Amino acid sequence: MQAELKEKIYSLVNQAEILLVAPPFMPLDRPSLGLHMLQAAAADADLNVGILYVNQLLAAEIGMEAYQTICEAPKGWLPGERFFSRAAYGTPAWGYRSDSFFDALDRSMTPHPPKRKLLDLEKKAGPFMDALASLIAYSPCRVLGVMGAQDLNNPGIALIKRVKEENPQISTFMTGPNCEGSLAEGVAALHPSVDHVLSGECETLFVGYLQDTLTGTPMEDRILEAEPVISLDNLATPNYAQYYEQLQLFLPEEDKLATSSWIPYETSRGCWWGQKQHCTYCGLKDASLRFRLKSPDRVIEELTHLLATSPSNRVCMADNLMPQDYLENLLPRIKNELPPTRIFYQQKANLSLEQMDLLRQSGVAAIQVGIEALTSNVLSLLHKGSNARQNIMMLRYARALGIDLKWNLFWGVPDDSEQDYQQTRDLIPLLTHLQPPEAYLPLSIDRFSPYFETPEKWEIQDIRPIPSYADVNPAHIFPEEVASHFLARYESAGFREPRLVGRIQVLLARWHKYWAAGVNSAETLRIVYYGKRFLLLDTRSVTGGNKSRFLAEEEARALMQTRPYLPSPEMDKAIKEKLAVVVDDWFVPLITAKIDLLKAFETGAPLPKARSGATGKPIVDLV
Repeated sequence: MQAELKEKIYSLVNQAEILLVAPPFMPLDRPSLGLHMLQAAAADADLNVGILYVNQLLAAEIGMEAYQTICEAPKGWLPGERFFSRAAYGTPAWGYRSDSFFDALDRSMTPHPPKRKLLDLEKKAGPFMDALASLIAYSPCRVLGVMGAQDLNNPGIALIKRVKEENPQISTFMTGPNCEGSLAEGVAALHPSVDHVLSGECETLFVGYLQDTLTGTPMEDRILEAEPVISLDNLATPNYAQYYEQLQLFLPEEDKLATSSWIPYETSRGCWWGQKQHCTYCGLKDASLRFRLKSPDRVIEELTHLLATSPSNRVCMADNLMPQDYLENLLPRIKNELPPTRIFYQQKANLSLEQMDLLRQSGVAAIQVGIEALTSNVLSLLHKGSNARQNIMMLRYARALGIDLKWNLFWGVPDDSEQDYQQTRDLIPLLTHLQPPEAYLPLSIDRFSPYFETPEKWEIQDIRPIPSYADVNPAHIFPEEVASHFLARYESAGFREPRLVGRIQVLLARWHKYWAAGVNSAETLRIVYYGKRFLLLDTRSVTGGNKSRFLAEEEARALMQTRPYLPSPEMDKAIKEKLAVVVDDWFVPLITAKIDLLKAFETGAPLPKARSGATGKPIVDLV
């Protein structure tokens, strides 16, 4: 570690008796919500807690490109755990079976440095933690805590064990999503240098833990389980100043990172849908599903403060799912009472066009939607509470509104059928004008999910951790003690007929290629309004590209209205021309249009007034 970097760290770690660490490989583009919520809770109790962004430090040490490579590498190979496995437990460099990891990295779409450079960079992991631990061990620090993440234990272990070796008097703990429920036992077993594991929603527990520890009466139980917070309005507001200060200190050349960073914030905890019906694959604990939300007044108050004290206007909502009530009592207030804001929110796929437009008007520019499948049978198997028709409509609405849509497709779902894959295969080429999925993922059997907790309901057998857990953990640990993701045996057409999965993967790769240069160069299928005439534009490869024709209003409306399918010349013509599909006996249009025109088509309302284009001709087009 460079001397200049050591001096910067030294000035920080000497400011507080209580130090919390954001370890590698947490994302660099946002503060840690969990750490700053603990810091704010402690501040309310007059306890001074400092936060050290070790993820930024490592990025400064090994370079941004290498850091981002490891962050974005195939998650199933646990790249962050591999980088620190030798520093934590003395495994071979990059863990066991490292050649398989590098082969997977080469097959992935992630640009990355050559294997030789990655091997050289890993050699820095141990010395990096040695230097950091020495600075902490001989500082005023009395309590050291590391915020982990799912499948991210080893950086914390590598640091904590070194600190304890140099100064056994420092009390240490780990907390975070990696310490939920039964995982806490596994984290505690990783190394005896971890004095305590704080599990659950720890704001209140954390204050009591600190008070007892600082007065010399630490809690006897090694694993401390927190009760869920009942009133979110009573939680303290986080202060992200140290994140921005350390960006300037450690990564001064990344001057755009602060202004483009996300402000993490939560408006609710739990999941209102999961509380009704737990999605079969969802890894939220039953206790964590309990739905609680902040009052709109509290949300507006806190967001006003956070936006005023941040160089960024981008807010990343950490909610598992946006509360439904907010469509009426919060989003209009965000639109009217906050400065221009770019918001990310997780959504359910059954939103109407009006609701999607309200999201856009309120600054929700990016959403993660639980689509997961394009057939209603698979959605029913997953207990999604939505259908394929709604998923397609969601994709159309997002394209028309210019909302960035994050979504995934699953394969290998218990009891899925060949027909599900065939229908998906046939549908994908028709959707290439809409935003493609982020990934086509094999279903993971996740800890705490219904598939994991009650596998007998789906005849799921032989549940076992994904192999990478054995590659990155010490020999005395059974991988299932710390694993969040598992494999299993069960009936699935995806396993019986891998050629079906392979064909879909080829189609998805082609779809991604169409969107590689962004939305402005993507294929299109839309209606443009010229006053009394409508122009249908279709540049999709599946129809030959660059097709256009004028439509009468009656035909345009008929092409854009979702309704039950009844065989007729107009519906059958639209389907033959690949302008619509039949899904679950419904006629589902695929064409997009500008939002006002799309609303008029859907509701039967009067058409919007056309505006004059650059040529002097009236035109209504996509935004």
